[in-house]
Amino acid sequence: MKEGVNLFWNASLEDLKNGYTYEPETGSYLCLICGQTYQEGVVYPSGEQLVTAAFAVRRHLQARHGSMFDYLLSLDKRAHGLSELQKEILILIRQGLTDERIAARLGNRSKSTIRNHRFVLRQKYREAKALIAVMELLGSRGDGSDFVDFPPDFPVQDGRIMITRAEKETILRAHFAEGEVLKLLRFPRKEKKKMVILQKIAELFERQRTYSEKEINATLAEVYADYVTLRRYLIDYGFLGRSTGGREYWRV
Repeated sequence: MKEGVNLFWNASLEDLKNGYTYEPETGSYLCLICGQTYQEGVVYPSGEQLVTAAFAVRRHLQARHGSMFDYLLSLDKRAHGLSELQKEILILIRQGLTDERIAARLGNRSKSTIRNHRFVLRQKYREAKALIAVMELLGSRGDGSDFVDFPPDFPVQDGRIMITRAEKETILRAHFAEGEVLKLLRFPRKEKKKMVILQKIAELFERQRTYSEKEINATLAEVYADYVTLRRYLIDYGFLGRSTGGREYWRV
């Protein structure tokens, strides 16, 4: 399966709206959020029904993730460029509220303020469409395809994570011992190198699976003696999620 970040951000606009994509080479439907796969030709149980793969992936999205409208709005501002107020306005517009009612719900703001926000959002929409057209016409010559993909909600978002695929391979060779078993020689200090190292280590954990702290520690201890440092950075940099009490972990 494609790397999760690529899968989501390289999806077409229509697939992003749907929340899933179809891969003809494998004959499978993939959830863009978690990577859950449904194979075409297989019948899946859904309650008391038996459903097709296409229906199953749509049912999965609704039950597991809710609407794509809500999911996309829940992403960090760096993913869509919307302020908290703009997101609130969009949610209320989707509910069918008038400008007057939206203004009242948002602390008795003026109707003209809401209308101005509608205008700004419409303008952003037109700009986004034009940019999509320009980038698609440009093709692979300017889309940054030579760079390693990181989610837009990572805590480090500047030039320090502009990493080419060649740089990534160099970093991996310098920091991991040769062999089939992943063994970290040293943990780097530079942010760029940390991101590459942590991304590689995170691949040891399966998506859609919950781990105990003991399981996380055992896996990381095989990679590096200071597994506590690895665990902390994996969480801080958004590669692993952790429940409030610290009893459950999962790959983000």
